Amino acid sequence: RVRGMRMFSSAALIYSWVALGRITGYVAYNINLWDFAAGKLILEEAGGVATDMSGSPLQLTDRDTLCSTRGIHAELVEVVSKVN
Repeated sequence: RVRGMRMFSSAALIYSWVALGRITGYVAYNINLWDFAAGKLILEEAGGVATDMSGSPLQLTDRDTLCSTRGIHAELVEVVSKVN
């Protein structure tokens, strides 16, 4: 199910890449509001989804986040729930 995995230093950049379709999903643990807030806005305006690890709407106080294209988000939540 996973073709590749990479670690980057900017969650906002990765959220933007998901919005552009450059990558399909991103899982981040223990990040801060300033790490993802701008990317979350860009992603959601482009039709992507950002949630907490359980699939609930992402709150600005959440530290563990998922973002993806709409088409794979449910599957991403399912896979991550098995790991957590």
